[in-house]
Amino acid sequence: MHFARFRSTFASKNVLGSALLSLAAVACGASPDPSSASLATSGSAVIKGTASDESQNAVVLLVMIDRGQGGIGQCTGTMLAPNLVLTARHCVSNTQEGIACKADGSPIAGGKITSDRKAEDIYVITGTQRPSQPKANGQGAKIIVNDATNLCNNDVALILLKEPIKDTPIGRLRLDTPAGKGELITSIGWGVTEKTQSPTTRQQRNGIPVAAVGGDANEQTGPNEFAVGESICSGDSGGPAVAEATSTIIGVVSRGGNGTAPTNNPATSCTGPNASNVYSGLAGHKEMILAAYAEAGFDPWLEDGADPRLSKDGEACTDATACRSNACIQQKCTPSCAKDPCAAGTTCQDSAGAKVCLPGAAPGAPGETTTTTTGCSASPGASFDGAAVFGAMGLASLLVSRRRRRVG
Repeated sequence: MHFARFRSTFASKNVLGSALLSLAAVACGASPDPSSASLATSGSAVIKGTASDESQNAVVLLVMIDRGQGGIGQCTGTMLAPNLVLTARHCVSNTQEGIACKADGSPIAGGKITSDRKAEDIYVITGTQRPSQPKANGQGAKIIVNDATNLCNNDVALILLKEPIKDTPIGRLRLDTPAGKGELITSIGWGVTEKTQSPTTRQQRNGIPVAAVGGDANEQTGPNEFAVGESICSGDSGGPAVAEATSTIIGVVSRGGNGTAPTNNPATSCTGPNASNVYSGLAGHKEMILAAYAEAGFDPWLEDGADPRLSKDGEACTDATACRSNACIQQKCTPSCAKDPCAAGTTCQDSAGAKVCLPGAAPGAPGETTTTTTGCSASPGASFDGAAVFGAMGLASLLVSRRRRRVG
């Protein structure tokens, strides 16, 4: 059977024309009426989910203008840095609609990547609510992908933004190990639900077990992919799979369905015990993701690592919570030896209940004294500014999703 992608469907060329007029009007200070736009066939959001709260605000809505084919579409993404977004490859590229994959990651049918979209036609909208008069918080500057020519085993992409988004939360990643069978994840997304094609609130569903990992002929997953059951639908493409045990992102939505053809209600092909949904695992794309961080100019936040927005070792501090090492000694962030060995010339010592690397021998040795801690406070990360205004074109009627459904 073939799966369909989870990107939202693009509206007609007439809608695109209206959207572009709206963009021009907004630039001139007008306020277009969103009710004048027509509704195209929508894609999916989280099935049987609940409202996603502000703790999940690293997850964003992506709006794509297709100036070539005409129309507007939507996907879901996750902020990895103030100027870097993680999403699915088919959200940023022109690809064949249907897709079926072998267990070795090669295609059976469909999934061909024909070209990449223009980065500047991709907009980021933050927050838990879908705005009726949308104002974009960010705009694409560059699409970062690998050289794959088919989505099978390769449905991952990153978007470098023109300007950082101020005060945005960021996601933490697992890049060294793949998803484990039976591991529980939370799905978060902006697609249609079983109740509405345009949810006003971002959705999430937790307690979803990973059903298949790696190459699986029955689930049509490649070595870098994993499958789950009922959970997601169109418009959730690119949304994260968050490992509940560690609160880290381990994959992005690629495709899925339940083996039935879509109807006027897109959610019908996403529900039930036969639903099978495929995520692209991040561990298989570690090199590309780390290269994207480097281009963005930010350190990654990895599963076992510290929040990169905190101060580095040797930087000034007044409180331990401001330091990546969680240790502030004599108003400087001090290396921790809780996991890693100390550098030459220092030893692992206890200080105020923390294990840190300090010069000289361990406390108690002749001529040595114990170093004490002082408090420290710092804001995680710098303040970033920069937002691109996206035309008020009524997302409630325009943003429509193309879901990853399986066609029998």
